[in-house]
Amino acid sequence: MDGKRQKLLDENNNLLPREHLVVDNNDMSRPKPRVINHDVDSILVNWIDIDMYAAAQPLSTNPKKGEIVPGSTLGPVPVIRFFGVSHEGCSVAVHVHGFTPYFYCDPPSSDFDESHLAAFRENLESRLAQAKRGAENAAIRVHVLSVQLCKRQSVFGFSANVRTNMIQIFIASPSLVATARGILERGFKPSPSHSELTLQTYESNVPFVLRYMVDHHIVGCNWIELKPGTYCQRMLKTQETRCQLEFDVVYDQVVSHPPQGQFSRVGKLRIFSFDIEFVVFLIFFLTTTRCMGRKGHFPDPKFDSVIQIANFIYTHGEDLSTCKKIVFVLGGCSPIVNAKVVSFNTESELLLAWSDLMRVSDPDVLTGYNIQNFDMPYLMNRAKELKIDMRFENLGRIVNQRAKMKNSTFSSSAFGTRDSVDTQIDGNFNIYPMLNRQLMSLQRSRYA
Repeated sequence: MDGKRQKLLDENNNLLPREHLVVDNNDMSRPKPRVINHDVDSILVNWIDIDMYAAAQPLSTNPKKGEIVPGSTLGPVPVIRFFGVSHEGCSVAVHVHGFTPYFYCDPPSSDFDESHLAAFRENLESRLAQAKRGAENAAIRVHVLSVQLCKRQSVFGFSANVRTNMIQIFIASPSLVATARGILERGFKPSPSHSELTLQTYESNVPFVLRYMVDHHIVGCNWIELKPGTYCQRMLKTQETRCQLEFDVVYDQVVSHPPQGQFSRVGKLRIFSFDIEFVVFLIFFLTTTRCMGRKGHFPDPKFDSVIQIANFIYTHGEDLSTCKKIVFVLGGCSPIVNAKVVSFNTESELLLAWSDLMRVSDPDVLTGYNIQNFDMPYLMNRAKELKIDMRFENLGRIVNQRAKMKNSTFSSSAFGTRDSVDTQIDGNFNIYPMLNRQLMSLQRSRYA
């Protein structure tokens, strides 16, 4: 890798100056991406995380020559984003453009036809412009992109497979769908010839990302493909993520492969775990966090220092002997067999080095026992106490996007009430919550 590209990568990754790195970047790096020919090469991605964001402007040109970019021509516009790995094991981000949120409602009357659509759209547009809230919607100039009549079948009641007229409404932003639904269901005057009515809506509570997955037969963590001539690759200096490869594509050009045959395999995912309490043979590597506790007290990040973080990093499909074993310790410790021990004079240096390790290793999967509720919140709160949180929390794959925590409560008659902490690190898949839900299901059915 040439020096200029390496410098750009380091700046993207928000790393310490290279002379201060305690882990060799080359030792931790993924396979070097191949040179990609947009007109010849297909891009296969085993995706592991998906989200959406608002882009200030729509994609300027469709990468597929001769076709326009669908969706709104005015910003901001919603963009769906996949994170995953390529067939070779390189980290990939795919920005999917042009997909528009929509839902359905009943027509106001049996004689409602296409001649009434323009008035319907104008009235809903006016009501939405007045009712919208939030800074993310302030810049939207056209709220209702289009309305059209279509034939659909309601799931309410028995209709013997009879399809009836419904109105399909395309909205500029996912956050405006709930507002539009409220307007229609609380009372709306569709046109001058109609009185104010309440209209039943359908599929107005389907999340935007899920809507795209359902419409295009994308299932969890399957393989998607970008065919030659349908995508464009971002230059490193224009990337918004820390992934090795980043692409733009229009939504209808993403090919979803069912998890069958050659596409039933799991990609070369890089896995990172940091919980000593997890059963080691159920995971590929282990990381432990130890705290210097006060006698008789549960560790508290306001007072108790982190004195050790031991890291094992593994790529799925490779021999276990290739996993990386790195132990960060405060002050020093005895040698550990088959592990690299790195000592630090201060806790701040230790935590910042671990944050660098997260970015350099670029993991796809985070795992470990209770890492979401304890380990990660503890480390993040400890960084705040040391006033290094601005740098420490750049753990995910989106440049300058800090990790976030929020308290949440789960309540059900089967399991009671559980308080937990949701820790969001963008672009990575945290496996612990999924395993925890599976365990809860097993507990519920233990008498079956």
